[in-house]
Amino acid sequence: MACGRRGRTVVALAVFAAFTLSALAREVKTVRLTVVFDNNRVTSGTETGWGFSCWIDVAGVNLLFDTGSQGDVLLRNVHKLGLDPANLQEVVISHMHWDHTGGLKKLLAINPHLVVYLPSSATRGEVAELESSGASVHLIREAKEILPGVWTTGTLGGAIPEQALVLKTDEGLAVLTGCAHPGVVKILRTVKKMFPEERLNLVMGGFHLWSRRESEIKPIVDEFRQLGVEHPAPCHCSGDLARALFEAVYGDHYYPAGVGFQIEFHAARTQR
Repeated sequence: MACGRRGRTVVALAVFAAFTLSALAREVKTVRLTVVFDNNRVTSGTETGWGFSCWIDVAGVNLLFDTGSQGDVLLRNVHKLGLDPANLQEVVISHMHWDHTGGLKKLLAINPHLVVYLPSSATRGEVAELESSGASVHLIREAKEILPGVWTTGTLGGAIPEQALVLKTDEGLAVLTGCAHPGVVKILRTVKKMFPEERLNLVMGGFHLWSRRESEIKPIVDEFRQLGVEHPAPCHCSGDLARALFEAVYGDHYYPAGVGFQIEFHAARTQR
């Protein structure tokens, strides 16, 4: 039976709507974070070591924040977690300590043309060594967007200069810290100045509280609450006491980060 002009129009609209929804589904982009090096473990079969490294997949672009202390361990964990170092494109180094730069040589042996972002405190010798391996090196002094929706805080001052990484997502900001030598609260205040209207969804990495007493850590936990941090995930140099105190205050909103910990967000709409 003929459907007529009206029937053909309805069918056409239905097909168009289905196509549009399908296209939108394909366009939904994600930000996925996977801890690949840490002295804490979440996934069995992975290895631990002193240091920190987080693999970041931003809408198909692979970025590594820090590289841990041991390249062999880093690579074994990466493979164990189903990632491919040959697909890595960029590396951000928080600060120039061995437990955050130790995996770089192994990575450059696999992928010599990595783009590497170093804090401005890196020496000429450190830059030259990486460039001789084929890397494209960028020294970071000020806050800068290095990929759509991915920002460095710039190198923050202190006895040990350091940069943190900020990712904009639909669920708020995800902040990654290497060791937080300038002070984790100072880093978060800097991030809030950069993005005053954004929520602080996740703060993950080393908070450098391993040697602090309970009386020193509790005010920092309180500052996290006042700054609106929704999910703390202290690892690496944060220390067991700090992890326990954050968990006691945040309860189910605390994330026990370590090798194998993974979390996924929708990429910020401005990135689509």
